[in-house]
Amino acid sequence: MAKPITKSTLAKQKQSRKNTVLQVRIYGTYHSKNKKEIKKYECVAKMPIAELEENPVYYVKKHLLPRVGPALYEDWGRHREIYVELADQNEATDNTPIDLLDRDGLIAYIDDENLPVKENLFLEKSSLLQAIKDCIDNEAAFLEYQDSINEKDLEEIKRKENLLELNADLLKPGKTAKKDQIHLEAI
Repeated sequence: MAKPITKSTLAKQKQSRKNTVLQVRIYGTYHSKNKKEIKKYECVAKMPIAELEENPVYYVKKHLLPRVGPALYEDWGRHREIYVELADQNEATDNTPIDLLDRDGLIAYIDDENLPVKENLFLEKSSLLQAIKDCIDNEAAFLEYQDSINEKDLEEIKRKENLLELNADLLKPGKTAKKDQIHLEAI
């Protein structure tokens, strides 16, 4: 016979989850001390899952980078871009915050949770993540929005997907390029 779930059991589970620590890969760009150069940085750090679920970039920006950046890079001025993801996607567990999953992990999450999100309508990781969150928050409203996407929108999505595939080498792994991150060179 299964043990009944009590308040103390739930509190212990919550506390256990709160104390879970995951390794995350933190990377991006920073300004050098003379502010004339923009350089790349990368490190692996440990973070409590509670901070990762709430807002991982905030905690890295406010609490970790101000101390770790100058310790790792002697010309560290200040951060410019911050990206946070699991150090190894193979470490993903049921306790992994969805914000840290890559696109394939998000698709697996949709399948595991039987969410009615059509991943082919949301090509970028950020838009797919937002679709999942919207679906979880208010499934009826999300489905109405998802159904409103018409043929013209689908054609635009296909064109964007094709363009991204053609220029995959310009994109960071697991990320999509923003306008100011794409640098074209003459061939």
